[in-house]
Amino acid sequence: MNVCAYILQCIYGYCHLPKVVNLMGQGVRPLSQQKGHHMRKSILLFCLTIILCLTCSCKRQADNTSAGADYEGKYICEQTYLAFIDESNNVVVKNVDGERKITDTGDVVKIAGGEAGIVLLNEAGTLAMYVPGSDEWISQKDLDRIGPEGNIMQQVWKLVLSAGNVEDIAYNGFNYLAVKVDGEWTDGAYNNRCQPWNEQQLTKIVFDYTGNCEIGLKKDGTVWGSDEELFEYEKYNKKGKKIVDIDCAFNPFLLYEDGTVEAIDKSTFYAGDVSKWENVCQITVDAFVSAALTEDGKVLVRASQNDELFKATEWENIVYIKADTEYILGVDKDGNRLIVGKQWNDR
Repeated sequence: MNVCAYILQCIYGYCHLPKVVNLMGQGVRPLSQQKGHHMRKSILLFCLTIILCLTCSCKRQADNTSAGADYEGKYICEQTYLAFIDESNNVVVKNVDGERKITDTGDVVKIAGGEAGIVLLNEAGTLAMYVPGSDEWISQKDLDRIGPEGNIMQQVWKLVLSAGNVEDIAYNGFNYLAVKVDGEWTDGAYNNRCQPWNEQQLTKIVFDYTGNCEIGLKKDGTVWGSDEELFEYEKYNKKGKKIVDIDCAFNPFLLYEDGTVEAIDKSTFYAGDVSKWENVCQITVDAFVSAALTEDGKVLVRASQNDELFKATEWENIVYIKADTEYILGVDKDGNRLIVGKQWNDR
């Protein structure tokens, strides 16, 4: 039962509680008074019902996002490292050798990353990039070193070092970065690949496993993709079911407003059939694994390469999850971070 239904039931029960008035020494009201009394209670019940329904309706509209929306941009899960923004708004990087805090400014608002490094957005609207493998920060000397010939990371490095007044970032984890400035997405003096994002008014952007195709969630609850021939998005938009969350590895996954999940399957690499999942409020996928968080704080898992990941189904009171091929991260209601996977041994 949802909260609105429960409160309505309580109101209805209160307005219809039998009054043992004799015990109060008041006797039984005349029939005319009883009718008036019941009429007033009926009017009260009707007014409270209208107010409550309007309130719940507004809340549903305001909350038309996935459960993990508050955690978006706070966690990165890669095969060789895990990174997160801690309670002091600094970034912590963790791997099998331990963990270390890489910032001490207390002003990081979002991180995005992959095998090539971590891009950090701070409160001032500027960016920085950290490379976990070499334990180095990208600087102007890196651009100077590659010279006019450039390399595959040139676009990312240039934007990191030059962008200002940044409101948001979208990074494929390798060689493409876009930033939102003054409400518009741009990739700098590159190929304007992100211009359709502005036209489509996307509220969330994810990349496929290659980083060459992006999928976006639109304000109206439909999806858009840069490669419409690869994934027939319109087929799913025409179903008339509002989409509240998306994720992608080899192929996109869609979370509908009614708590069901669907995989846009043009690949044999996604993990398992998710069509029977119900009451889902967040999804996360990576190569060979898909996972979902349910409304009651449980975790659902499909995995074809790593049986250790199924241990996440034993968790309780979870509020956020993020999956990698090798492990699944969970955050519980008390802020504890849980990990299952081969290289982590439940640490």
